[in-house]
Amino acid sequence: MRRPASRPRTPIHQVLSQDTVIGLANHTALIRRDGRRLSIADSAAPIRGSGGEIQGVVLVFRDVTEERLAQRERDIAEDASRRAKEEVGTYFQYDTRPDRHS
Repeated sequence: MRRPASRPRTPIHQVLSQDTVIGLANHTALIRRDGRRLSIADSAAPIRGSGGEIQGVVLVFRDVTEERLAQRERDIAEDASRRAKEEVGTYFQYDTRPDRHS
């Protein structure tokens, strides 16, 4: 007999069961109706009533597309620099003593 597939836990279920603010998965993206992908940072937090009881959950999404692109460019530049240094293998120093260049 086959067991029904378990449904994934939603951020709402996680907040309600853990009673705390949670950060959601890294590298999350929203896809717009026009097909563009937006990289987002996201979190979920309980909404509490005046007596401290949980009355709901708020999900917060923040567009981090530009930040992720800038980080990717920095990573590429750092990798290229590291590879260039490895290929050269040594650093050349210029001897600035006057008696060496006559």
